[in-house]
Amino acid sequence: MSLPCDTMDLPPSTPAISLIIADDAPDVRAALARLIEGDQRLELIGIAADVEQVVELAEELRPDLAVVDVRMPGGGGYESCRRILQRSPNTRVVALSAFNSPSMRRRMAEAGAVDYLTKGDTSADLLDRLVEVARA
Repeated sequence: MSLPCDTMDLPPSTPAISLIIADDAPDVRAALARLIEGDQRLELIGIAADVEQVVELAEELRPDLAVVDVRMPGGGGYESCRRILQRSPNTRVVALSAFNSPSMRRRMAEAGAVDYLTKGDTSADLLDRLVEVARA
């Protein structure tokens, strides 16, 4: 037996947060993609391996978020962030690094990154933080 459902009582659906990722390590890209694709709050719309690719994706796709590795070919996260924000100013850039360095954090913030996450964060923490950043 099914019960009647009044759709007026249901909360409005929240669209998924669109994001692109950039990391020069194929295994990191694959792990991030699997992690993100398992979260209904997020929609992975592009994957890049270097600065040029992520900047082109950001300009073309205008994602809500861009998650960029701090160290990658072509100028790293600093250059990625600076150029993404020039071409897609509404995209929020999040730095991702294996290193938790105050100088790297400061440099990424100077480039316009809104957050700095480490690859050692737990999966749930990383996903929750991306959602928080996007909705801030």
